[in-house]
Amino acid sequence: MRKLLLLLLLLTLGATIWSQTGRRLVKPLMDHHAADLARLPFAGAQPFFSYFVEWPSGELTIQIRFSADGQNWTPWYTLLRDDHFSEKRMTTLQIGDPAHRYYELRAAGEALATAKLHFYYPGPTVLAQEMDKPGEARDLFGCPCPLPEYQRRAQWCPAGNCGIVGTPVPTTVTHLIVHHTAGPNDLTDWAAYMRAVWDYHVNGRGWDDIGYNWLIDPNGVIYQGRGDNIRGAHFCGNNTGTMGVAMMGNFTAQAPSIAALTALESLLAWKSCDRELDPLTSALHASSGRNLRHISGHRDGCATSCPGDQFYPLFGQLRQAVDNYISNNCALTGPLVLSSTTINDSTFQLNWVYTGEATIDSFYLEKAVGGRPAPFNVYQILPALVTTFTEADLERDGIFRYRIRARTTQGDTTEYSNLLVINTTVVGLEEYRLAEEAVQLSPNPVIDEVTINLRTPVEGELELQLFSAAGQLCRRVYDRKQGAVWTGTYHWSDLPGGLYFLRVRIGNSYGLRRLLIL
Repeated sequence: MRKLLLLLLLLTLGATIWSQTGRRLVKPLMDHHAADLARLPFAGAQPFFSYFVEWPSGELTIQIRFSADGQNWTPWYTLLRDDHFSEKRMTTLQIGDPAHRYYELRAAGEALATAKLHFYYPGPTVLAQEMDKPGEARDLFGCPCPLPEYQRRAQWCPAGNCGIVGTPVPTTVTHLIVHHTAGPNDLTDWAAYMRAVWDYHVNGRGWDDIGYNWLIDPNGVIYQGRGDNIRGAHFCGNNTGTMGVAMMGNFTAQAPSIAALTALESLLAWKSCDRELDPLTSALHASSGRNLRHISGHRDGCATSCPGDQFYPLFGQLRQAVDNYISNNCALTGPLVLSSTTINDSTFQLNWVYTGEATIDSFYLEKAVGGRPAPFNVYQILPALVTTFTEADLERDGIFRYRIRARTTQGDTTEYSNLLVINTTVVGLEEYRLAEEAVQLSPNPVIDEVTINLRTPVEGELELQLFSAAGQLCRRVYDRKQGAVWTGTYHWSDLPGGLYFLRVRIGNSYGLRRLLIL
């Protein structure tokens, strides 16, 4: 028969036997005897207290309510099980009102004898030092994105008691996984919430550290969790190769703030650029065996509602915003939108729309030939009323990048538009394309070496070009194909892991294939 626990009597904190370590209190649920009402530890302590229940296995239903005076009570609240994790059973992390002095519990289930109630008081945050400034962008194929400014552990935990318990395990990041903490959206001390999350993960879950690599509060402040290139504990037990970013708050019924989304875009842009990951494409995630988008949500890895029903539908926009941010040299996009229309395989019409309020004197169209880091140069200066330009006679097998900004009548210049890339590698005439089955790559993804098999009657001069997702030429091979079959094996494991494009030319015939290097 299921046991029922109801707490109704007044107990002082001194009369209760607690396991106490600093500002952390843990009590077995069975120590709450029938007809007990208990005084809260840390009553009145600002800015809040946190609490949760954990048990090793079995079923448990728990409700809790609070009171400031022992007479007037909040409604009973059912503590829900956290669906993020599976190694032990826990309720979600809850935040309590410091005005409350008493609590009552009622619980039922076979796990009652092994369940423990945790309270934690993070304390108010001492004014933090200035946040770490953005770092220098790493010079990977001309990547312009620095690590954005963030609060280090010593800043969000100035007492120094939120440390790393074990030895961090490094990982090579191939995918960026976004979460929500499923907690409150309206706190005033988010650094204190960081400490509560640390306590929940370390002293509740039993992990070495906070499970996420980075966390972002609704004000757009980024906090260091496990940090860069350290394996976390956040993605369905398949954490190798991931960077976990948690947005603080619950986005089941509302979307994240603009400030938080902007910080997330800059953080994901930095890591996408750092690891040469295309924000718009997918690749195999080796640990899970799934083909995942480089920017994915927690629910893409297993059955969970994380990162929330109002946030997850925004991921398409998020990926595009990250891509635009990188393309705009990691600066916010200006009031210009640049696009193109294909006229034929060598002629394109460039179109732009100005959405700003200033009066425009002229437009400065800039062009770069080749992928990053080929420099931009002013290509055309166009009158204010002109919003199109026809680019003709572009060379076949080329990458051409364009951006535009406006000069106002006051002599100021706007931010650059989005980056527009025109790639003439794959021509538009069917007779020049190699059939899909003519170019075979094995294995793909590549761990050590890749074998390229060309099976086509087409003969002639052979050229292989390997491009990064950003358009940088990384490898070039010349040979001559004679006969129906050509085979070559190459060791490309020294290249950074990520998505690449292999361009094959035999005489005047072309083919393009995707290649993933792990």
